[in-house]
Amino acid sequence: MNGYLRDIRTYSELATIIIIGQNIDYEELFKNHYRVFGVIDITENKSLTFLRNQIHFYLDGLYKKQ
Repeated sequence: MNGYLRDIRTYSELATIIIIGQNIDYEELFKNHYRVFGVIDITENKSLTFLRNQIHFYLDGLYKKQ
């Protein structure tokens, strides 16, 4: 995961990142000050319905109509 985040940061310091994964290293995210908008942890719930709902939740937050 850290390699991917470094690549994203190289491309854009201001990138909005939504992480989808399991066993996420939250300490690493905090320690390196990554600009993470959202984290979808699928360690306990891997259902597509859960994943879809979480993605929609974060996208609504990013693109909410004013």
